[in-house]
Amino acid sequence: MTLHNLTVSYRATQEILESVHGLLARIAPDQKPTRSLRSGESPRTVTAPQGGLATAVMAELRAQSAAHPGELLGVVCADARAAELTARGAADHARIVPASEARGLEFDGVVVVHPEEIAAARPGGERDVYVALTRATKRLCTITAQPA
Repeated sequence: MTLHNLTVSYRATQEILESVHGLLARIAPDQKPTRSLRSGESPRTVTAPQGGLATAVMAELRAQSAAHPGELLGVVCADARAAELTARGAADHARIVPASEARGLEFDGVVVVHPEEIAAARPGGERDVYVALTRATKRLCTITAQPA
């Protein structure tokens, strides 16, 4: 059997793929970066206080829902954070997806919550971060925590 690596992305935009190039080089140094058939907005990063991640997620979801009504939004987070975000009402605006379950999914807009937490959650966590960051077809927002 011959294996072939994909060279074209039909999901993520070129801007998103360029933003994760360094991460891809770390987790799969022999894999060539793919190119995208889509172009879109540059990914954004929002920094929130350590205890304010859920508040920042809710603000981002409200803004995206208002700006892009009817679009499918996803929030990808560490598995242990999913219940907190659901309890805060994030599921009213988006599908909450534990990072370990994000492979194969796609959304118009994606909010990735605290990538460092996703990476630390399990062995191979940086791969989960890469998957999380490449689920968007239009917009990506990463919410990071301020250093303690």
